[in-house]
Amino acid sequence: MDLDPDIYRTLRRKAMDLLARREHSAQELRDKLARGGADLAVIEAVVCALVDEGLQSDVRFTEAFVHHRRGRGFGPRHVRADLARRGVGAAELDALVDPRSPEWDAALGKLVRSRYRGEPASDLPERARRCRFLQSRGFTPSQIERALREQSESSGDAV
Repeated sequence: MDLDPDIYRTLRRKAMDLLARREHSAQELRDKLARGGADLAVIEAVVCALVDEGLQSDVRFTEAFVHHRRGRGFGPRHVRADLARRGVGAAELDALVDPRSPEWDAALGKLVRSRYRGEPASDLPERARRCRFLQSRGFTPSQIERALREQSESSGDAV
């Protein structure tokens, strides 16, 4: 099948505009380009060319996304799910979203300090509320337990 060069150039320009604003996964680019009703073969050709030229990279997108979301107080489970929805492959997820990485503990500690202002949970229902909130942010139970224990120890309390 021959590709219409005008449509190809238009879609490539649109993809380049999207990539100029921020990194996108290949699947995000495909989805956004398809909203205009373009032929899927042309979209695939554009995205493959951008990948081949190094202008689009799922690894680069994943690194930027993880850095941004971790800085906003989201944990590895939440970030992994968001990346999977954006079409990032399992290989990139396994390589770049390791929940055992110390950066996640640092992000969680920062979130706990800012949200709870260094105050430990006053009782068990408050501790359970905090655990549920932190789990909704995508942190693992072991990470949450460590962070809440460190907060209690640093203030001298134990709940």
